[in-house]
Amino acid sequence: MHPDLTPDMPRSELHERLHDHNWDDGVALPQAVLDHANCDLPLALDAFWLADAYEALLGGIETTPFNAERLAFGRELAQRILAGHYPRTMTGFHPPLSRVQRYTFAKLGLPSIFLDDIPRAE
Repeated sequence: MHPDLTPDMPRSELHERLHDHNWDDGVALPQAVLDHANCDLPLALDAFWLADAYEALLGGIETTPFNAERLAFGRELAQRILAGHYPRTMTGFHPPLSRVQRYTFAKLGLPSIFLDDIPRAE
């Protein structure tokens, strides 16, 4: 467990830690958030977009010593999301994309799970 997280940390705190994270500091904290028992699909999708993980999933980015860790993180995260690793909860999610961006990513082959809204359960 990452020293900034606790086993009983609620999802809302995990969300806050993920959004406060400086990605230049590496992926240890985001990975710990994604491995946490309270991480759900909307939080994993949030991490996907925060990490620009679509680059790893769609390819076309050359791996260098400077981006290798982030690309590996993105590939693993995308695989876990596609495999159904994260539970759907009552929390909603709206990808941070315009209509044009959604269309463009869909044309590039990004699976719909990354592009579609998850409505919040009332």
